[in-house]
Amino acid sequence: MTVIQDSAPAYTGPDTWQAIRLKFELLMNASSSEVSHLSPDSDVTFLPMEAIGVNGELDVSRTRKLEDVRAGYTYLADGDIALAKITPCFENGKCAIVTPLVNSVAFATTEVLPLRPRDGEDAKFFYYLLVSEPFRSAAEASMYGAGGQKRVPDSSVANHVAYLPAREVRRSIARFLDRETARIDALIDKQKKLIELLKEKRQALISQAVTKGLDPDVPMKDSGVEWFGRVPAHWKVVAFRFAYKVDNKHRTPIDRNTRAEMPGDFPYYGPTGVLDYISLYSLDGDYFLIGEDGDHFLKFRIKPMTVRIMGKVSVNNHAHVVSGGAFCTTDWGELSFECLDVAPWLIRQGVGRYKLRKEALPENLWAEK
Repeated sequence: MTVIQDSAPAYTGPDTWQAIRLKFELLMNASSSEVSHLSPDSDVTFLPMEAIGVNGELDVSRTRKLEDVRAGYTYLADGDIALAKITPCFENGKCAIVTPLVNSVAFATTEVLPLRPRDGEDAKFFYYLLVSEPFRSAAEASMYGAGGQKRVPDSSVANHVAYLPAREVRRSIARFLDRETARIDALIDKQKKLIELLKEKRQALISQAVTKGLDPDVPMKDSGVEWFGRVPAHWKVVAFRFAYKVDNKHRTPIDRNTRAEMPGDFPYYGPTGVLDYISLYSLDGDYFLIGEDGDHFLKFRIKPMTVRIMGKVSVNNHAHVVSGGAFCTTDWGELSFECLDVAPWLIRQGVGRYKLRKEALPENLWAEK
């Protein structure tokens, strides 16, 4: 072990901890000659970037033949740590201990840096160190490259100075973090489930109000529309083209590169929200958007199908621009379509992608008279 006495950052932690460069604790880029005992047609684990999660998760279900990945990929063995070093994967925290592996071997994208603790029992401690904010900040500051393809240099990781406790303390810290992060993750999962249930309840509440009204005892009648069912007897059926105005002629398709050259204060909308802020606008008023294409249609129970826009804005060509008409207000339209299952009017555009054409918007919509 080599202890660094100079050039170490100021530190106020335990006096017994020592400043050590990571290269003295972690072996980087172990040689793939370690797999020379395997035949070329042996199966090994294959790890594309998407197989590495952001909370230590790892998908080891993919395999390749050794002869197909021996060249041009990064070699890892059971117990190594895979650290994504390219943006945005590094910023997202992609890092995991690779195990269990087919034949104890994995090959990953070259944008992964393989790190092997010199003492295998320290793997969990160093995993937590590599996802910690101090290491992340220092590594991000060292990134090189242009645009969205910046990388953390291997040398930056190797020469990173960390204050490290004795090995038995490292393992105690790792066990503590395993226990506490698992408890926090369980609480997060419960909150996510609660949020999803509340979203569904919200959508159901809106759907009930805009299709059945607020009075549960009001006389009902058959709407004459199969998908709509029964409605309050005093409501009136109004064709969509009379209830609302569609103003698609003012949509402005502008690609991302062009938008980058025209920054400004006016929101530029897509079907589910603001995409950018630019220097021009094509609409000025009060509207709501209904998506024209995409996969968000399938999520109507938990995600809104409409977006309200007001004032000076621009909209791309993937949303219908709608406002109130003679029979229905913009407010009513936004709520009516926010939770509506529009599946009957969609046409398929490939796997999971659909299109809602202007001509296919519902012919009938109920409005309170």
